Amino acid sequence: MTAPGRDQIEALVRRALEARVGATGAGRESLPPAAPQAMGITPPGAAATPGAAASSAPPAEEAHSLVNVAMVEVASRDGKVIRVRPGAIVTPLARDEAEKRGVALVEVAASTGGARTATAPERPGSPRPPAAPRASSVAHNPRQIALGSDHGGFALKRELAGHLKTLGYAVLDVGTHGEDPVDYPDLAHQVARAVASGEAAKGIMVDGAGIGSAMAANKVPGIRCAQARDLFEIKNSREHNDANMLSLGGRILGVDLAKAMVALWLETPFAGGRHAGRVNKIIGLDQTYRRPEA
Repeated sequence: MTAPGRDQIEALVRRALEARVGATGAGRESLPPAAPQAMGITPPGAAATPGAAASSAPPAEEAHSLVNVAMVEVASRDGKVIRVRPGAIVTPLARDEAEKRGVALVEVAASTGGARTATAPERPGSPRPPAAPRASSVAHNPRQIALGSDHGGFALKRELAGHLKTLGYAVLDVGTHGEDPVDYPDLAHQVARAVASGEAAKGIMVDGAGIGSAMAANKVPGIRCAQARDLFEIKNSREHNDANMLSLGGRILGVDLAKAMVALWLETPFAGGRHAGRVNKIIGLDQTYRRPEA
């Protein structure tokens, strides 16, 4: 794909600004020429010190509610940062492209205008289980993987943790940390929460067969957890379904096959195209049946 020139960038920004203010007819002509800064992208040479994006973030109204792949391509050359509003929609292709190109999606708090990355919701003081986090496409570290298991998957989880680090990923190990019996829904929930909140880019859960954990994880809004047993299912879950969590069976998979599956799953991008509409329907079902927050 040919990289868009400055005129194309300005046209893209102009359309975004027109859509925001509802400009029509003569209103369009009155809009001033747009600049890359209007997209929340730092122009070349302007960003100098680490953390400047967070400290000098624009007000929330200048952040984006929608991020697509074209915006990521522009940011990859100009600033490596795209500012987004809380709850912003990031298309699956844009999310994969941002991860590949090292573009950071920085969430701008609506109340103060300060920039922040998405964090897991705090647990309430009540013993009642916390509400599920709002799904987010913004991750602290696009190469951080949440990893969990019950006692049946502990041995394989330990092998996968080392394998992930060898592949260059950071591991957020939520447990369990031994072979004493534990309940897989609790651990699957912890992995799913980390992914849905943005604390991790993707999640992997290992139990005895991989079935129950997938069922539990898919109750968390925003999670698309695939239970896979071979390389075909692995590739399909990413290319066609944009799975953001993987559930494996520690008692049915050999270590070498499991390592190959994990590597392929993490390396396979979402294919988009006709599959994007189908994934959006899954997301729509999630939103339709989501319980109101307490």
